[in-house]
Amino acid sequence: METIKIQEVLSLIRATGMTSAPFLLRYVKKQGRSRGKIQVIAKAVFGAPNRAPIMPSASDTESTEAESVRGKFKWKDHDMLPLTDLEDGNKFRTIPISHIIGYNQYQVIH
Repeated sequence: METIKIQEVLSLIRATGMTSAPFLLRYVKKQGRSRGKIQVIAKAVFGAPNRAPIMPSASDTESTEAESVRGKFKWKDHDMLPLTDLEDGNKFRTIPISHIIGYNQYQVIH
């Protein structure tokens, strides 16, 4: 299995948005102190269902104190990837970036 860096995966996912073809994502879902289980989203797209696509802007690279005070959630600040699972009734999921282990046919290296 070929490998791909997590930065490349995130760039590919963000660049395509919700208008792209779905992709396969494998990640580890940890519960409590257990080792965790490998979970698969066979048809994922970037962003939330039934909303405008989430496109990162230049301001996403920096969070300001004013934004923190307002409580505005920024997925990048929380190391979460917002995804829509098309096979599970367009269910919205937020996957920790650090838990991603596979993207399409690639093994993800961190």
